Amino acid sequence: MADMSVGLAVKLGSVTLCSISLSFDLSGPARWHAKGKAHICVLFFDVGVDFSCTWGKDQNESDKKYIDVFPLYSEAVADNSNWKLISTDYSDNMVKMMERRDEELVVLPSDLISFNQSVVPFERNMNCYGENEISDYSRLEISDIKFGCKSLDKDQYELDKASFAPTLTQKMDDDDKLKSPSYVYETSGFKLYAGLGSEEGSTITGNIACEDFEDVSNISASDVDELMAKWRANA
Repeated sequence: MADMSVGLAVKLGSVTLCSISLSFDLSGPARWHAKGKAHICVLFFDVGVDFSCTWGKDQNESDKKYIDVFPLYSEAVADNSNWKLISTDYSDNMVKMMERRDEELVVLPSDLISFNQSVVPFERNMNCYGENEISDYSRLEISDIKFGCKSLDKDQYELDKASFAPTLTQKMDDDDKLKSPSYVYETSGFKLYAGLGSEEGSTITGNIACEDFEDVSNISASDVDELMAKWRANA
């Protein structure tokens, strides 16, 4: 805060025709605030007026940053690392799928499809995102899941959870931060049960004798080629 005085006068010789003077305290810069008294003198009339005025942006308002959370979720959906295949066929543990060069996922009929992300929690009222204010959606929910063009029934999937820091989406003072757990489990994705779409799919089987697989742990590359040739011949 600073004490300031400023004045202006119009004179004719030694006679003051009119004058104005200000004496005030000034503080700022966010926001600027001036409080004091103004004097106006015209010939023989002298008037004093108290004043208090504020201008400029508040410091807290000027430092606020805003973020859209829905694009963060969209990026998480497009990230293949958030999609997992969980095998439920334990008799097939010795079969390994050949690695693909592209980023597509290969799903077997017995696999579970899981989507789980740790960017935005679902079913949570959010009043911030980190240090930022939210400018689009303050709550995201999973209301419908479609497999192809068909909406799934509730018994065909289950919601999944991941750990989130409460301070990610909730404004807290220092006392609340100390009382709050470091992480809480929030809804973050879903799991689709095995067998989805099996009625619309088709299965091709080959007549390969069981004795051909008696010792799969020591099977050689040439044996694999021979078995594949048998499968193609009998398919």
